[in-house]
Amino acid sequence: MNYTSHLGAITIAQEECSARKENSLNRKALRSMLKLWRERRVERLALKNLSPRLLKDVGLSEEARTLEARKPFWKA
Repeated sequence: MNYTSHLGAITIAQEECSARKENSLNRKALRSMLKLWRERRVERLALKNLSPRLLKDVGLSEEARTLEARKPFWKA
């Protein structure tokens, strides 16, 4: 193996390593996003089921609760 082909092999290995790191970051971002979406869904369901007394305790109006509870999980 000459010097030029050795450098080519190193470059390919570096590119493969970079691609693996990028895929790993994409998987982490996806897991994070799915976790956030699940949390929003659970919180909005809990909000939807609050009693009027508890709703008053947290300082939300019925209208505010309805608006928040109706949002899809992917919207902040």
